[in-house]
Amino acid sequence: MDKEVLAKRILKVKNSKVVRLIAYPVVNISRKITLNKFKNGADSEYIRSLKNAFKGQRCFIIGNGPSLTPSDLDKIKNEVSFAANRIYYMFDKTEWRPTFYMCCDKEAIMMNFSSIVDLPVKTKFIEITSKKYNKTNDQSIKYVYHYDKFYLNKWKTSAPFVSEDPSAMMFPGQTVTFSAMQLAIYMGFSKIYLLGVDHNYATKVDKNGKVTVDPTVQTYFAGMKDANLSVQFVDVTTEAYKVAKEYCDSHDSVEIFNATRGGKLEIFDRVNFDDLF
Repeated sequence: MDKEVLAKRILKVKNSKVVRLIAYPVVNISRKITLNKFKNGADSEYIRSLKNAFKGQRCFIIGNGPSLTPSDLDKIKNEVSFAANRIYYMFDKTEWRPTFYMCCDKEAIMMNFSSIVDLPVKTKFIEITSKKYNKTNDQSIKYVYHYDKFYLNKWKTSAPFVSEDPSAMMFPGQTVTFSAMQLAIYMGFSKIYLLGVDHNYATKVDKNGKVTVDPTVQTYFAGMKDANLSVQFVDVTTEAYKVAKEYCDSHDSVEIFNATRGGKLEIFDRVNFDDLF
C-alpha cells in the first residue's frame, strides 16, 4: 500500500470519535510512562550535554515556506541552523546543510524515514514515539519527546509553554518550528532568526475544528506528493509563537527575530535578512 494512503487511513482511524473515546485513558497513561522513561534515557542525556553549548551565539531556524530560496540558504551555510521535515528537497539546489534536522510528525516520519536516515546531517532530532520505524543503527538520530495531554476533542490542546528542559520534554505547539525554538533557547543561543517561516497556509483548521481552504495561497513545497496530508492547526501554532515571544521578553538572554521575506508572521520583530551579513 502507498505510504501516503496508509498515513491518511491511520489518521482517519485515530481521529474517529469512537477510537478516541476508547483510547483516552490508555493514551494518557502511556504518555506519562513515556515521559518518565524518556528523561532517564540516553537521548535525554545527550540533550542535556547541549545545554548552553552555544551560549551567546546566533542561529537560524528554517521554515519550509514558499518564500524560502536556495540563495538565502547559501548565505547561512556557515551558520548554525535548524531545519525540518522535507527541507531535503532543496539540497540539490544549495550547498547549505542544517546543523540540526528535526521531524516530529509521526505520519511524516513513517512515510519518509528512509530519506531521513540518508540525510547528510550530523544530528537529527526525531519524535521518540516514532522509534518503531527505525530499523537502522543510525547514530545521528537522537530522540526527543513532546508531551501534551490527550483530549477527546481532537482540536484541543493544553495551553502552550516553552519547556526550559527539553531533555525531559517539549510542548508540541503543532509546529516543529516551536520545537526548534525550545531547543535553541536551551542550547543558549542569544539571537534566533526565523527564515522561511511564512505562517500562511492553504489549508488550516481553527480551535473549533473549522477547516478553511484558500486556493490563492501557495502550498509549502507545492507539488510534493504528500503536501496536503494534514491541515495546519493555525490557532495553536499562533499561540505557541506568542508564548515564545513572551518568554524572550521576560528573559534578557535570548531574542527571536523574523527574517522571513514576507509572510504573515508578525509576532516577532522583523529584521532584514540581508542586513545580517
